[in-house]
Amino acid sequence: MSRLHKLAIVGASGAGKTEAALAHALMAARRGPVLFICDNDEVARLHRQQAQMEPAPKPIVFCGLGRFVMLSAFSEPFQTMVIDTAMTRVTANQVLIFASRAAQHHGEAWIVQTHATPS
Repeated sequence: MSRLHKLAIVGASGAGKTEAALAHALMAARRGPVLFICDNDEVARLHRQQAQMEPAPKPIVFCGLGRFVMLSAFSEPFQTMVIDTAMTRVTANQVLIFASRAAQHHGEAWIVQTHATPS
């Protein structure tokens, strides 16, 4: 039986949602491979540098929103997908498809997404 879990990190702008998402990614790397989706590849590079200061037992792959489909389609299913960017309906559906595939592969999978509260 496969299970798909969803976790939302909610807060106002500047409240530390990205830092919480990075911390969750590092903890999730203990369970299995993690994909961290950012706004673009430049932001992904900065997060990658920040995360490399902490040892992770499993790989954490950082990518921009434009590249996540390619990474998800052609790699082993990521057990945790952390999304720190706004998504379109199409992108959200693609995330669900890949997460469902990961849940079947690993037995369970996680989708963690940051959400900004209206100011």
